Amino acid sequence: AIDLLLELQDGSVVVLDHKSFFGKEEHVKERAAEYSGQLAAYSAAVRASGRKLAGVGLHLPLGGQICWMV
Repeated sequence: AIDLLLELQDGSVVVLDHKSFFGKEEHVKERAAEYSGQLAAYSAAVRASGRKLAGVGLHLPLGGQICWMV
């Protein structure tokens, strides 16, 4: 399930998935890549619903970071 679906003023949405991973900044991208399939599935679901996807990323609250996926 999508953890956070944020609707922007223009009607587009941002998808964020929360992960409790605490690590050094240089390891965040490596770890985020492990979840690329999950985020791709969320992106596809949003697009299939007819919504415009403005962004998708991982929220890492323990490290105080968001890793945006392209």
